[in-house]
Amino acid sequence: TLEKIYRALRERGVLGWSNYQIREHIIVNSLFGVDILEEAVEICKLRLFLALAETFRTREDVQPLPNIDFNIRCGNSLIGFASTSELIQNFFPKGEAVKTILGHLDFLEKNFPEIAEKARNILSRPVIVPMDLFKLRNELVSRYRTLHDRDLQPKTRKVLIEITEAINKELNAQYYGTVRESFQSDENLKKLREDERYRKFLELKPFHWVLEYSEVFQEGGFDIVIGNPPYISNKNLKHNEKVLYNKLSHCTHKQYDIYVLFVERGMEILKDRGEFSYIISNKFLITEYGKPLRNLLLKEWNTKAVIDVSNIKVFKEAAAYPIIIHINKKRPSEKITIGTVDKLTNLHKPQDSPVPKKFFQSIPENIIPLKITKNNLPILVAVTRKFNNRYNFSCGIAITGFSKHITSKPQNPQDYQPIIQGDNIKPYAIISSNKYIKKSIIPPGKQGDFLKKKIVIPGMVKQLHAAIDLKGHALGRIYYLTEDIGITNLKSTLLLLNSKLFQYTYQVIYGSSHMAGGYLRINAPYLNIFSYPQNNKHLSTLTEYILTLQETSQENQYLQFLKELADCIIYELYLEEGLGTELTTRVTPHLHNLEKIPQEEKLNTIKETINKIKNDPQTKHEIEKIKNHPWIKIIESHT
Repeated sequence: TLEKIYRALRERGVLGWSNYQIREHIIVNSLFGVDILEEAVEICKLRLFLALAETFRTREDVQPLPNIDFNIRCGNSLIGFASTSELIQNFFPKGEAVKTILGHLDFLEKNFPEIAEKARNILSRPVIVPMDLFKLRNELVSRYRTLHDRDLQPKTRKVLIEITEAINKELNAQYYGTVRESFQSDENLKKLREDERYRKFLELKPFHWVLEYSEVFQEGGFDIVIGNPPYISNKNLKHNEKVLYNKLSHCTHKQYDIYVLFVERGMEILKDRGEFSYIISNKFLITEYGKPLRNLLLKEWNTKAVIDVSNIKVFKEAAAYPIIIHINKKRPSEKITIGTVDKLTNLHKPQDSPVPKKFFQSIPENIIPLKITKNNLPILVAVTRKFNNRYNFSCGIAITGFSKHITSKPQNPQDYQPIIQGDNIKPYAIISSNKYIKKSIIPPGKQGDFLKKKIVIPGMVKQLHAAIDLKGHALGRIYYLTEDIGITNLKSTLLLLNSKLFQYTYQVIYGSSHMAGGYLRINAPYLNIFSYPQNNKHLSTLTEYILTLQETSQENQYLQFLKELADCIIYELYLEEGLGTELTTRVTPHLHNLEKIPQEEKLNTIKETINKIKNDPQTKHEIEKIKNHPWIKIIESHT
């Protein structure tokens, strides 16, 4: 820390400062902050004063506290000028700011003559550059911070407040000019008079970084930006606030949360090669609204680390799954460290793994999973990138209130269609709901799909699983893939979606978005993560075997073995280079196409096939070799 550096310099005889002087210097010259709530600003200042008071050991140690009113400020840090390049015009010689400074020249002349002289010089110019006034104000702020004269201190504070307010008036007018069009074109705001729209803008408490911390922006921005921004859904923002954020930010996407805008703003006020670290919700790593921010993290910024601290009770009340993100403002690197911390004492020593950015960029929607480690990364890469083929799943009926049209006793059966919901879907099997929905409620584009053979997946699961619908059910909030991809592909995809390899991959990549009770959300873009083989007849045949065995409840031992065998074959299919096994070569000669076998002989054929495979010593050896591989142990310990 900075304090340790100063103490080390003191030990070497470079500084003669006391502990109080060290902390005072750091607080006055290096710590700045903004909050939109006045009470939060006062609490922050109080905590800084307490940090100074900690250095007092005796009555003789007690020192006057510094004035940090202009270090910790109140305002909306998302709205306002954050760089000198944004300023669109100079100040007018007869403007509010100039008049106010002129009105205080006598005070400055009497108490701060050198500042008064600079003021006269600036104000005599035909064109007044805003940054010159900012510097002038900042010089007075610097003097005020350590001013302890009981008479002069409050007077100086009053002068500073008036000068700041006057400059802010002109800056607000300039800034509004850059966003006026958004207010004028908005359906709600354009009904107001111009002066009313301007008041709506001022209600948002714009905060001009370049004025308040001009000394910082003369040097290009802050060296370090840290924060814990608020979590507020855009649904809970004022309308005029949303209009402005949509204009100002690249991250106002879908149903965004305001903390993503704070990350973007924090990087804007950070100087080149500066360090940025925020503790925020992990939701943006996976949600649709977080995609613009993820793109910035992966493509534009040098994101150094994403550390999961959700297992620590960081906040007493907030129902959030927090992470810490660390970014350096320089040329983007090729890797991001993904880490986890289980105890506050281990915060500086996370269990971490460097992950290539290319991996995240290969995942649909550029999702950033938190459960990636150096041990499971090869597994995830294989499942997501082994094959070039992906499938686009569709969603069933997602109309609000459609459930009121569902009944178990349709009056006119010809007007209804059988429907299933998520809890009717088990691995490979559908349990009839005995429920029906009015055909007129089904969207026209879905009616044809529902009548086809299709894979169905619940919209909410504890573990990824799928079934095949052969009876043309209508679907609630269920995701599906029809036979349009080909029956062989449909059957092999069913096997893959029920496999431990796919279940593990989905859990790792999307587990950070889990809901209450450990449920995982399913949606169409998420399912696009997997890569699929084309026309794999062996997987299709194994699926046929499993579906046939599931029709009888007396062959559980065969069914269990077959599922385990299918898992091993799928491991080998995707991870062959790491496993080095030949299980598929041993098994496939035994597999028979059931389509050519009479129905009454299918069960015996399957049982004979399984017995041959089970009793083959070389096959047993290959299965054991697969099961004992470190990658497979990782997968099976989590599924």
